[in-house]
Amino acid sequence: MNLTFLRTSVSAGLLSLALSFVALPAANALYIDFDYRGGPPGSHTSLVFADSGFQITVTARKQSGQSILVTQNLGGGLGATYAGDDSVLLDTVGPNEVLNFAITGLPSPGTSVTLKQISFLGGFSINGEDTFNLKIDGANVTTPPFEYNPGVNPWPVSFGVNSNLSIRATPNSVTDGQSEFRVSGMQFQVPDGGITLMLLGLGVAGLAVLRRKLT
Repeated sequence: MNLTFLRTSVSAGLLSLALSFVALPAANALYIDFDYRGGPPGSHTSLVFADSGFQITVTARKQSGQSILVTQNLGGGLGATYAGDDSVLLDTVGPNEVLNFAITGLPSPGTSVTLKQISFLGGFSINGEDTFNLKIDGANVTTPPFEYNPGVNPWPVSFGVNSNLSIRATPNSVTDGQSEFRVSGMQFQVPDGGITLMLLGLGVAGLAVLRRKLT
């Protein structure tokens, strides 16, 4: 076999392979699911959840801004409490309570993150019509406050890295006016750029090695 032809063919093939990784659509996405029902039960000043370089730090506060404790229940998820006799759910009994979700650790300042869904578990509101307010970096996403579906709520909302999400329990509009629930999970979508770059690097490295062997 003609050695020059072999060199050219191998080089062209590997270059084509490497370029094919560059041409992978930017829309390639990684779905990251956080299940808040696991982990240590009890009350905490903060909780940290991490997956695939994506980190969420959860804290709790009263609507007035005073820090309170995040509660976690293995079967239910996250709530909040501020006193010994206060409910461990995210509720409106007394001051409206807020859970903050600080998002960090993503690979690039230009990365866009999409909140795909929030999962809830209901509390003990008499009429079951619990409502909440969702904000991203202080801007309302839900206006007026939305009723939660005791299961999954879709939130196709995009935002940048190093953002802060907050979920506040809000008084509902019927009868008792109270809302009580837990946040049991979230799903996010982020660009899967890391895998594409890794494959591109392998293709280019392989091309360099084979070129050296054939020369």
